Amino acid sequence: MSYFDEITNPTWEYPIKSFFNAIDINHMLSVSGGTLNLEKYEDVTSDKWREQIYQRVSTKTMPDPPSQHWSDEMIALYRKWLDNGYPEA
Repeated sequence: MSYFDEITNPTWEYPIKSFFNAIDINHMLSVSGGTLNLEKYEDVTSDKWREQIYQRVSTKTMPDPPSQHWSDEMIALYRKWLDNGYPEA
C-alpha cells in the first residue's frame, strides 16, 4: 500500500503539482515553445493539455529520462483529479 492510496480527493496543491519535477517543467517549456508550464495550474488544466498529459503518462511515454515514469497510483490519482473537475485546492 502506498501513501497515495489514502488520498481520496486529489487537488492541484496536493498531490498533483508534486508529480512534476524541475526537469519535467524545463523540458516541457522547451519542447512546447513555452506554451506548457507544468508549474502553472492554468496550463496543466487547459483544454489543450490536461488530457494529453494523461495520455502520455498513462502510456508511459512521458516523462522523458532522466525522470521516472509515473506509478500506477500516480496515474490513477491524476485521472481521478481530472474526473473530479481538477480542483485547485
